[in-house]
Amino acid sequence: MTRLPLTVVYFEPSSGFGGSARCLRDWLLHMDRVRFRPVVAASDYGPVIKEIEASGVDFYRLGSADASRGNPSFLPKKVEGYGRFLFHAFVHTLPVGLKLARIIHRTKGDILHINTPVRTGLPGILAAALTGVPCICHLHDTRPWSRIERVLGRAVDRFVCLTDCARQKYSTYVSPHKLIRIYNGMDLGKLYPGPSPAAEILRQELNIARDERVVGMVARITAGKGHREFVQAMALLQGLSEKMRFLVIGDGLTKEDFALKAELVDLASRLGLSENMLFTGWRNDAIDLMKLMDVFVFPTTFFPEGFPLTCIEAAAQGIPIVATNIPGPSEIVVDGETGFLVRPGSSEEIADAVRRILEDSTLSARFSQAGRKRAESFFDIKKIVRQIEIVYEELVQ
Repeated sequence: MTRLPLTVVYFEPSSGFGGSARCLRDWLLHMDRVRFRPVVAASDYGPVIKEIEASGVDFYRLGSADASRGNPSFLPKKVEGYGRFLFHAFVHTLPVGLKLARIIHRTKGDILHINTPVRTGLPGILAAALTGVPCICHLHDTRPWSRIERVLGRAVDRFVCLTDCARQKYSTYVSPHKLIRIYNGMDLGKLYPGPSPAAEILRQELNIARDERVVGMVARITAGKGHREFVQAMALLQGLSEKMRFLVIGDGLTKEDFALKAELVDLASRLGLSENMLFTGWRNDAIDLMKLMDVFVFPTTFFPEGFPLTCIEAAAQGIPIVATNIPGPSEIVVDGETGFLVRPGSSEEIADAVRRILEDSTLSARFSQAGRKRAESFFDIKKIVRQIEIVYEELVQ
């Protein structure tokens, strides 16, 4: 008979700003603590990581596990790929993997849940091999694997994919029986259609009149997220009404990101959007800000998305969505039923889709109701956590 509670050690190497950390936070909030005991080992200290530590969970800090940091430029070009891998294996993967192995041993861990793809989860794979515990790798993106990832991925017991598209793609790298599709989920009890007192306060703070139409996006400002296409699309909507406001919620994390932000602000100015477009930066109240929106836009072009939580948040709050037709959003938004899917990189298609929703109140209401219903059917965090718990139980049987 299996000993209860099972101790699940979570390896979280993200910055603590993005979706993977938010998913982990929500799993922990809804986990059955009678059957499972969570332990979290995190590499960074962003705002969501701080929330997780403050929740009282058994928490450990690790050094950085980001294998992209540092650049062994002294290596010849022909060996740079494998040389870089070996360089980071000694500088990052080995020390962090050993720390994680000690945590698993100290906490008597039964399962290791690596909350990141193989590339950044290598310390976890090493720790699982050293301790002999089964490990799960949660694939929060959809992209081709390198040769090294294909080899090391064989040591992982289960992979959680966020979409059917990802499951099909990764089945060419590992045995299909190791792959399971589990969508991301949200606490729908905290997300509901209609106005909220907090949103009304924000409307006053941002000086947005009640009769102004609001279109917005929420994302880290970084290459591939579609910010340039969003700005260009909103410029095409200027003639639709004089009472339009455009929100860009989010900010950068790197110097390249902030350089891009400066370019976007300049682009908005040159397109005559300075008075209508607001770059809010990072906001802890992004969900309340979304309630101000008549249309939510998810314009990602080439960033390897997994299963964007912001699209679920919009759907759950009854906000019509215009999203690019890429893996992830294409399994959240049903084209013509809960919103529109458009070609990645097409500002014109984004603008046309937004215009159709703004000009047709019946269509907008239909998208709103259908989006909420779909969220309740597929993206309820309680159902999602139960699916993850079943994977844990199967691994220890």
